[in-house]
Amino acid sequence: MAQQSLPERSNIKQCSVEGCVRQYRAKGYCATHYRLWRNHGDPLLGRPYVRSATGSCSIDGCERPHSGRSFCALHYRRFLETGTPFLIPRHAHNFLDISGQRFHSVVARRVTDFRTRRGEPYWDCECDCGLIFQATSANLRRGRYQSCGCQKGTLAGERRKRHGESSKHGQTAEYRAFSNARNRCNNTNNRSYADYGGRGVEFRFESLEQFLAVLGRRPTPKHSLDRINPDGHYEPNNVRWATPIEQANNKRNNTCLTIDGETKTVAQWAKLVQVSDHRIRRRLGDGWCSSCSVFAPPKSSCSHKV
Repeated sequence: MAQQSLPERSNIKQCSVEGCVRQYRAKGYCATHYRLWRNHGDPLLGRPYVRSATGSCSIDGCERPHSGRSFCALHYRRFLETGTPFLIPRHAHNFLDISGQRFHSVVARRVTDFRTRRGEPYWDCECDCGLIFQATSANLRRGRYQSCGCQKGTLAGERRKRHGESSKHGQTAEYRAFSNARNRCNNTNNRSYADYGGRGVEFRFESLEQFLAVLGRRPTPKHSLDRINPDGHYEPNNVRWATPIEQANNKRNNTCLTIDGETKTVAQWAKLVQVSDHRIRRRLGDGWCSSCSVFAPPKSSCSHKV
């Protein structure tokens, strides 16, 4: 649109636009009409309207509630960005149709007439809970709106969740076994470090998932984590779930006896022959051989006594 000729500046104290009583600022116009003239070449293009008595937008056919400068929020935003409520911002062509698409618990339903300062439209979005709210497509695609807010606590917990075996409500037995074994091997401040990490025992499971894949869930509450070779590492081929009796028979300080090529602990031999393990230990302390200590009847002697 061609620019109108500028009025003479001599003795101009008010805006030269007919009906405008604002104070002169530049080029014969007030600040508002000067901005319109500078942006569009016409001080009357986008001329502010008088606020409607009904409290709605002053644009004909628009029934939205008044927001600012006699316009609704949509037309007022256009007025701020372009100088007129009728022009769509220059960024409005960057439009992506996401209607019907789901973003976690949110479904984009329809585009609205509202725009951001950069011209990006707002979408009416429906949460799974039924609430309707508005968000831009960029924020939806970036995951900033995964619900209307009803799942804020749940979603935050899922983001922090790694494996689900430990929470504020407690830890699973498998996670405690995994964590305690790793701590005994790697934490020098652990009171059992000297018997594990201090002896060179290593924890060679990279994750709890690998640990569970090798061992699975413990069979009963009486089972606990055990190394098959007490001098070996915590690694896939050297761990098992063991009962307290199996744990006791697999200790480093156990006394083992080999009789006829079969090796058992004193407690295991005592259970086999149904005698007290104290008798076997006493006989061994007296210098008896392994066979006589286990199988010799009461009130007998050892012919192989050292």
